[in-house]
Amino acid sequence: MWLRSAIFGAGLCCSISSIAQGDLVAIGPQDVILTRQRAEQMSPLELEALLLRDFPHGDIRTVEVGRSMEGFPEMPLSHVVFHEAGMAAGGRFCTARRIVVHFDTLHGKMPPDAAEQAANAPRRLFAVSEAPLATVLDQIATDAACARVENFAQLPPGEPQLGRRIVEAVLDLSVEAAKTGRASVPVTCLDDTTAKRNPCDGVRVLAGLNWRHLGNVDLPSSIRGPATHLQFWQGDGWVVEVTGSEPIISLHIYRRVPPPF
Repeated sequence: MWLRSAIFGAGLCCSISSIAQGDLVAIGPQDVILTRQRAEQMSPLELEALLLRDFPHGDIRTVEVGRSMEGFPEMPLSHVVFHEAGMAAGGRFCTARRIVVHFDTLHGKMPPDAAEQAANAPRRLFAVSEAPLATVLDQIATDAACARVENFAQLPPGEPQLGRRIVEAVLDLSVEAAKTGRASVPVTCLDDTTAKRNPCDGVRVLAGLNWRHLGNVDLPSSIRGPATHLQFWQGDGWVVEVTGSEPIISLHIYRRVPPPF
């Protein structure tokens, strides 16, 4: 299990609910203080050595210093994101993690003083969060092939293994549909991008899913309802609603017109 919980530092009042998905993880007792300017001047290797020195991790593929939204004033350093390189995880699966180092004001004041909101105000390392990722290759995964992958799906942070088992079960159904033209569970389909909201051939769509475009894997919730959602990105636009987990009971596949913004 990748996720562990802890908080770095004492007396910091940043709300855990405001941190990106993934549990908080302590990385050590020493203080790390950075400004945005200094973080942007450091190389990826320097940032890795400073910020992840007490946090076990694999090879880091890319590093991003968190940026403010375009059109808004530059804000102080809030986070640095490390993208771990993929590794083979059995079958066609690769796994990796997105590791986020979060920063807070020096004294954890909320709201911060005006001086603490300046673009280059110093920030103290507050916590680290990690999100489990996965992707499905077109062939048996190897470490070399997984290390070349750039786009990963996010598994449920609290239950990554359950998320993977559901993906694996739907993948098996997809392979079955491609080989036989049938599926062993009921499959319904609706393409809402057409003018008449046309029903579609669910088994055909299931057979043709591009698993390299798998996006978020979201377990049932009060917002999404009782089904697990598998989202396919990069132009595919399909969402697979999965009822049941072990075993899968049924699938509903749909595609909707994106919102106009």
